[in-house]
Amino acid sequence: GTKPLTSVVAKIVTGSWRRGHLTFNRKISAKWPVQYPRLGQRLAQAPLPPRRDPRARPSTQLDLADPKHAAELHWRIALPLLTVVAALVSLGIARPPTRGGRFARVMPGLGLFVGYYLLLVFAQDALADGRLPRALGLWPVHGALGLLAAWLLRRSWRPA
Repeated sequence: GTKPLTSVVAKIVTGSWRRGHLTFNRKISAKWPVQYPRLGQRLAQAPLPPRRDPRARPSTQLDLADPKHAAELHWRIALPLLTVVAALVSLGIARPPTRGGRFARVMPGLGLFVGYYLLLVFAQDALADGRLPRALGLWPVHGALGLLAAWLLRRSWRPA
């Protein structure tokens, strides 16, 4: 059989070096300070270390028996759901009060979004530490904010 490739040799054939510039395929003359017919350098090729961080692994390679991997998978699912639920909450909170200004609901909306995100972060940390069941995951946070979004939407569409 053949041996596995353990190193690579970079070769430059017929090159010249002058004033910090490397030139190729030029006619070699005596006025150039350095001339060579062949230049080579051995480059070591080390194997890649295994991926230990679950954030660096593809979703199909996550081991759901490991709580850190399960937390990473739930986080990957949580971010798209965060956008949908946050959009529904923003629609429910968008209608300003009668005597309020145009931007009366900006700060409450921002507070709800930051609170939602922080709840997801804390729940992911609890899931990775094993304090939260893996089957439950981050779904209680999404469910609570989804119910809040439904209540806010229903309240905002009622006549004033």
